[in-house]
Formats: sequence, structure tokens, C-alpha cells
Amino acid sequence: MTNVLILCVISLLMSLIATINTMRADIERLKNKLNTIAKTIGVEDLDSEELREVEKLISDGNKIKAIKKYRLLTGVGVPEAKKFVDSRSYNSLNS
Repeated sequence: MTNVLILCVISLLMSLIATINTMRADIERLKNKLNTIAKTIGVEDLDSEELREVEKLISDGNKIKAIKKYRLLTGVGVPEAKKFVDSRSYNSLNS
């Protein structure tokens, strides 16, 4: 009975590991597709230096300049840039 239980647990663990590996591969494939789509439509990730520039403007109280800079870097519209800056402003006030 103990051997059967051990075999069941081992097979369950092997099944879980296989499922996790499949999910990781799926996530990686989706990341690649999303990056391709983002580049195609002109939306690219900000690097940490660019993000620090925007956050510095926010922390200095220059929200309008931060919105303009974020728009310039990302190509998003005013509402999206304002939402981003406001969310960062809120986060910096509460930290």
C-alpha cells in the first residue's frame, strides 16, 4: 500500500512539473508575441534611466513636464500619460 501511495505522489509531482514547464513556455511565447506587437504599433518599454527621469520630474512637482516626457518616450496620449503620472504621484506620496 505504501509503495502505491509513493508511486501516486511521484506521478502527481511529475505531472505538476510537466504542467508548470508547459505554462512557462506558454508565458515566454506570449511575452515574445506581445513584445512584437508593441514594437509594431510603436509602444516600447521604458528603460530604467528614462523612467527615473519621469519619476524625478514627478517628485519635483513638475507633473506637466512629466506627462510630456512620458508621452514623448512612449507615444501614448494625454489621458494615458496623465493616468501614469498621477499613479506615480499617488505612489510617491504614500511611500
